[in-house]
Amino acid sequence: MSSPSPSPDYIMIDDDEESLIEILNEWNFDDEPVTVPETIVIADEYDRTTLERIVYNGHNYRVGKLSAAELEDQTFVGIDGIFSVSLEQNQEPQYYITGPLYRRARDSFGILGRKRNEVSMFEESVMVPLSDAIRPRRIIRTNAPYPDHNPPCERDDQIGPLVCRWKITHTAKQTKGTVRRLSIEEIPLPKYRWSRSALQRFHRGRVSQGPSHESGKYTFGDGFCGAGGVSRGAKDAGLQISWGFDHDPKVITAYRGNFRNTMGYELDVYDFINIARENDMSVDILHVSPPCQPHSPAHTTEGKNDEINEAAGLGFGDVVDAVKPRIVMLEQTHGILRRQLWFRSYVERFTSLGYSVRWGILPTMEFGVPQSRIRLIIFAAAPGESLPPFPSPTHRNGHATLLPLTTVREAIGNIPPTATYHDTVDTRFEYWRPPVFQWDGQVATILTKGMQRDHDIHPDGHRRFTVRELACFQTFPHYHTFYGCNTDVKKQIGNAVPPILAKVLLQEIRYTLEEVDQEEEVLEVIELEDDNEEGSDDDLVIIEPQA
Repeated sequence: MSSPSPSPDYIMIDDDEESLIEILNEWNFDDEPVTVPETIVIADEYDRTTLERIVYNGHNYRVGKLSAAELEDQTFVGIDGIFSVSLEQNQEPQYYITGPLYRRARDSFGILGRKRNEVSMFEESVMVPLSDAIRPRRIIRTNAPYPDHNPPCERDDQIGPLVCRWKITHTAKQTKGTVRRLSIEEIPLPKYRWSRSALQRFHRGRVSQGPSHESGKYTFGDGFCGAGGVSRGAKDAGLQISWGFDHDPKVITAYRGNFRNTMGYELDVYDFINIARENDMSVDILHVSPPCQPHSPAHTTEGKNDEINEAAGLGFGDVVDAVKPRIVMLEQTHGILRRQLWFRSYVERFTSLGYSVRWGILPTMEFGVPQSRIRLIIFAAAPGESLPPFPSPTHRNGHATLLPLTTVREAIGNIPPTATYHDTVDTRFEYWRPPVFQWDGQVATILTKGMQRDHDIHPDGHRRFTVRELACFQTFPHYHTFYGCNTDVKKQIGNAVPPILAKVLLQEIRYTLEEVDQEEEVLEVIELEDDNEEGSDDDLVIIEPQA
């Protein structure tokens, strides 16, 4: 059966997409419900009165830059506004507060750690009845590193001031989202603001003033580099590749053969960390692709290397800590979403180091890869750096401004007959077989074993795909070399990040760094505002406790 090309009206669901749909259908947060107050709409015809302060049920609530109310469900609402609404004549008015919604850090799905007195912002503005409030609180918004401004007393966790450093946004099933440090504009009081340069100096020991390399290029390090898919994309994106490391001797041989002016280290992650801590291995941009096999949807039985691969995967945080890049890109199989604790541990490892995080599931087909591969991509920005957006799709059939999807013909139709790993004789069948993929369509996800056996049929039906053709489906150029037997090379190809995807992602990171470095930081001299904000009692409204 042939696979039609995806179009705006018809998209074929293949195994990779089916596994993603299965993951999303299974995933729920019933054990950790997200509490968001119900949206309240007040009609214009109702009489609304704005208040600055009110005593309600014996508690003094007021509008202020540090003011907040703790709600019955243990969330918090900042008090940007208080107002009363008379729904009918001669009826007691109803009182409401509006402001940002906060949750305790320890109730933030495990992605911010269990820090006392810390909260995170979940919504910029909500409106709730004042009757839901149980007591007033103070919330300090700051971008200062933890634990600055955090009250030292344990008792303060229940009655004292709280500190917000992070804002979290994500979809219901966390298929995309951000956890980022508050921006300067979101911090109302100047005394709690740190400048970009101060944050950079605190984190890296110096202020970032442009590309690190003498050539004027941003430097790049490739962790778990494999045969060099991401490094190939980094080179095409205009970056200076400083180093790559991988523990597999065949893989690192292939890497060194492709990037002869780059240091390729044959080391496992923990040996590399030791070297990086003893030497200056800092780079502007770091990429890490921890082993994905334990998290892959295709991984249905326990493997002998699962524990080793999982331990190596956890080591990426120590690489980040040792190298201290400005921006990190992490690539993983979307199957890690099935293992919620692992995914959350990845995000928490970044935030524990002060990095803002953006994650999303990207269909590689929309970036010029002629296969249905779907990957989880994470961007992380160090303190004082801007968090890059994800690039917009470059390919989509039937779209007026985007390129059409790359086809099988475009991917493998012009391979030179002299190309390595391109044996079209030994791959021939004894009899013709009906092809699964057509010349003008795309193929399924390339695996570490190449193609699934019943998919491994060239569009002409007379042979299997060659190893070089598999590399082309992964968007490796014809001149990219590999090392080992066909089985080794297929594994190197299947484990790789498609270079064309890496190029688009790393270009977006480069553009963000260029934009930040070209901005001249303006440090305003602002008289520190009084954060006491007691005000006068001239407009104080007192509501007696209700029976």
